[in-house]
Amino acid sequence: MHILIVGATQLGRVLASELLHGGHDVRVLDVHAEQLRRLPHDFEGRTVHGSPLDRAVLAGASDGCDAVACVTGDDNLNAVVALAARRELRVPLTVAVVANPRRAEALSGLGAQIVCPTTGTAHQLHMALVRTAIETELDLGGDAGVFRVDVPARLAGRALSELDRDGEIVAVAVERGARTLLASPHLTLEEGDVLHLAARDVNLIRELVRT
Repeated sequence: MHILIVGATQLGRVLASELLHGGHDVRVLDVHAEQLRRLPHDFEGRTVHGSPLDRAVLAGASDGCDAVACVTGDDNLNAVVALAARRELRVPLTVAVVANPRRAEALSGLGAQIVCPTTGTAHQLHMALVRTAIETELDLGGDAGVFRVDVPARLAGRALSELDRDGEIVAVAVERGARTLLASPHLTLEEGDVLHLAARDVNLIRELVRT
């Protein structure tokens, strides 16, 4: 993919390195030249010095791009640029980092994908601090999602194929100690495992853990 990152922040620099490592074509745009100079000395992408609020600059930097990620420290700037790139410049995918949860919620559905690191980090901290038998890892709308389940002792010895319910519950992966095992029908659960399941309704997971 051809991807433009708006903002040579620490997040932008890490994202740029990861994308380059994944074989993508990366460009980084920032209004501050000193920020661009903080990119790794062996950075193989393209840098653009200029304001993303300048339509000509943004159009030139994003020309031919499949996606634009706006990761500056300014929520409003990120939202404005992401929406402009999507609506006016017709970039297929635009993403804006918006740290304010209320603002992030208000901007959702307007054309750009909104990522709120505040709510994401809070959810991760919640999961790390308060573990229950079932945790929601990914909300897919309604009661559907991907769920983290501490495997009860009574499920030890059962194969994952016994847990699957076509169209209702699908095993995704199993955490076993320091390892993560992708789900396979014949994988047998052990006491102490952590199971990751996709389900159309969290109540199905609760029933599975109880029965």
